[in-house]
Amino acid sequence: MADGATTARAASPRDVQSAVRRIASALRFEVRVPGTHYSGLTYEHLLQILDDQGRPFLDNTRSLRAHVGLVLGLAFEGARQVPTVRELERVASAALLDWIVRRRFGGDSDVRMRALTPRYREAKGKAGFTGPLGVRTGALRDAVKRARVEIL
Repeated sequence: MADGATTARAASPRDVQSAVRRIASALRFEVRVPGTHYSGLTYEHLLQILDDQGRPFLDNTRSLRAHVGLVLGLAFEGARQVPTVRELERVASAALLDWIVRRRFGGDSDVRMRALTPRYREAKGKAGFTGPLGVRTGALRDAVKRARVEIL
């Protein structure tokens, strides 16, 4: 957040909702997924490869920002003070990560994912993995659930 405010100030509900809308509409973030996938790649590298292949798990979309705005609005509904930047970022980070996990691993995708190649889909099926795109063992999903989100 640009203003860097750390202390709350008295405000009307309209002021609170205005602060919520500002952070949600201009949301920029980085997601850090620590650890190493069973393939030997870091999760960061694996997510970059998937993005390059047309599977943008971490895309910043209008739907994601709307979800963050909704969660922020509900979290601070009735507040009598404008939330601090830290409070807004804490709630926004949790909402953002929730959306990303559901986007890929819960069936609520708001981004177009390129289909698996027929060869990979067949090999995946023969190996006994029939789950959705981006899920073979669940290791990536579990790592993304533990990710750190930094609001920029």
